[in-house]
Amino acid sequence: MKKRNKVIKISVITIMVLLLVTAIHVILIVDTTPVDNGNIELTRVDFNSKLEPAVANPMQTSIRNLPGVTQTLLNVQDGNIVVGYDNTKTSVEAIRSALESNFPNMLSMFIPTEEDLASSCPVMNRNSVTFKVISTIKNIF
Repeated sequence: MKKRNKVIKISVITIMVLLLVTAIHVILIVDTTPVDNGNIELTRVDFNSKLEPAVANPMQTSIRNLPGVTQTLLNVQDGNIVVGYDNTKTSVEAIRSALESNFPNMLSMFIPTEEDLASSCPVMNRNSVTFKVISTIKNIF
């Protein structure tokens, strides 16, 4: 009986120490300084037809060189380019007009539906385990 109580005490102490170490680790790695990217927005440019990477890569370079564009991500399989831009330096309309003049009838801007806008992040798969775990944790705190 004494041996069993000793094992239980050691187990409880070990779990408490691990929880304390985890809490300290989380506190130390969470950086609370504000990130200076509040002006960055994303938009998606869809190809009107299936393109080969040899054709799509110059389009991506052209988009990346537009003023105010900070990043681009080419997705040939899905037929789109995701564009990150600084909304203080350019707008979706400016990007759209530049694309229409450089690539007429080849690209179109993605216009999200009301359902997409309501879901806050159309990229996140709401049925994934990761999304469910994060949602549960957010609801707890």
